[in-house]
Amino acid sequence: MSTDGGRPTSESPDEASGYATGDAPFRLETQPGDGYQFTSITVPEGVSGDVSLRELRELAGAPEVLGVTWVGQRLDLVAPSAPADNPLTIAIHVEKVDRKQRVDGRNVVLFHSEESEGPPMEIPRCELGPKGRARPGRCLSSARSIRRDGVNYVRLLVYATDNGSWRPGFK
Repeated sequence: MSTDGGRPTSESPDEASGYATGDAPFRLETQPGDGYQFTSITVPEGVSGDVSLRELRELAGAPEVLGVTWVGQRLDLVAPSAPADNPLTIAIHVEKVDRKQRVDGRNVVLFHSEESEGPPMEIPRCELGPKGRARPGRCLSSARSIRRDGVNYVRLLVYATDNGSWRPGFK
């Protein structure tokens, strides 16, 4: 699904792609309902190019990070680069399906790697400053519990200047 300045070219529950024209903000999202996660990206006005979201369930192939348990799915994102003062806005909604894990906004972390098989690096919280700015270039603005369509999720709101692979987890 897209809104405003662009057009979707393909869509499935765990995949979405389209083209941001740059004429207006462009929003693209995968769909909830698979029991893991759904994601949206907003490409700001003035930034144009191909955009795609692809969520993949990693089983044995996920990298190990000491003290972190992966939740949800790996998100492979392709989007044009955006400036830090007008970044890409990514919202990753991880469904809270396992009550034993006690996944909530306080213990969720997000990792990024340049490539899907690359080493994951933890994304820091955004520094204080103007809202909607990526400082540093990839940062976690908030992580909080929300309810949508009767389902509980943890929403990770991320500001980023570039793409890559994203993995939610908890400590």
